[in-house]
Amino acid sequence: MEMLGGLLRSGWTPSGRLVDNVGGQGVAFNQPLAPTVDVLGYPAGPEPDGSRPYPGESLERSTGSTFAMKVTGFPADRPIGVDSPFTGEGSLGSSWLTQYTDDTRTGYLNGITISVSDTDGDNRYDTGVSPYFDRELFTVYQKAAGLWTGSIRSIV
Repeated sequence: MEMLGGLLRSGWTPSGRLVDNVGGQGVAFNQPLAPTVDVLGYPAGPEPDGSRPYPGESLERSTGSTFAMKVTGFPADRPIGVDSPFTGEGSLGSSWLTQYTDDTRTGYLNGITISVSDTDGDNRYDTGVSPYFDRELFTVYQKAAGLWTGSIRSIV
């Protein structure tokens, strides 16, 4: 027996696949822009005006319409936007879920926030930006899904 993080460990026991233990969302590729998506994240950063509407300590949800957009300052092929008030820090990496349902808390991942923007010039963020999930992303997903990383084990 050995100590691990203050716990007495007698051995490791296989616990199955990660998604079976913690859940997961579906993934949607090559879809037309959804009328709306639900953005889920932990926004925390300040607005351009200095206010801090989100503390970043709890999961927040924003529902907004999506649209094609052009961005400057970083390379992006077919970026899409969503009307979302999430601030930068903490919102980057937020999941965009289409067909999200409250009862099962599931949907299809169809975007990930890579940037935020103040598109109306009022010194408050109003838009999240994501790459479009296309065939190229699907190819990367397929390759990753085919890799075996080992089984999950838990402390007994």
